[in-house]
Amino acid sequence: MVYAQSTTKLTTRQSRRRNRLSTVVASFRKGKFRSIPESSLKKLAARAHKVLASRSLRVIDMHTRYLIECSFVDNQTIRRINKKFRSQNKATDVISLSYFDNVVRHSHTTDPDECFVGEIFISVPYARTQAAELGHSLLRELEFLFVHGLLHVFGFDHIRPVERKEMFRLTDLILGD
Repeated sequence: MVYAQSTTKLTTRQSRRRNRLSTVVASFRKGKFRSIPESSLKKLAARAHKVLASRSLRVIDMHTRYLIECSFVDNQTIRRINKKFRSQNKATDVISLSYFDNVVRHSHTTDPDECFVGEIFISVPYARTQAAELGHSLLRELEFLFVHGLLHVFGFDHIRPVERKEMFRLTDLILGD
């Protein structure tokens, strides 16, 4: 069962006063869970865009819109996705499918104004359990998982200690911690 599906656009538009950094379009399917509030997604998308496009990182272009689909699912659905894409037959908190490298490599074949770069799947029941174990709110956990998945979409990983340190530093920057 899919609880909710949101489409998040990381985008920059020029304005007189400053760059506008994010547009989030959310559409919800019927169900008891309504996803991360749109205001939270907008805030996180704006911060992520700013951090990833900063002069020190330059992971993304300031003038391209990056489209990421984020789906909030149950444990059975995320287990099936995990088995299909990662050959692991178990539930997990978040799975990211990144098309970013392909978009960058083949940028001449994509729309220069908008690029679909990945999908993020977040298990709400798994996140609820983790939030309780860690002693913070479900919203906080969902925001963390969204940012974590987003960083994976843009090529960050946490296999090696150096990568892990950088990924969690960026997560903290985006979350505002």
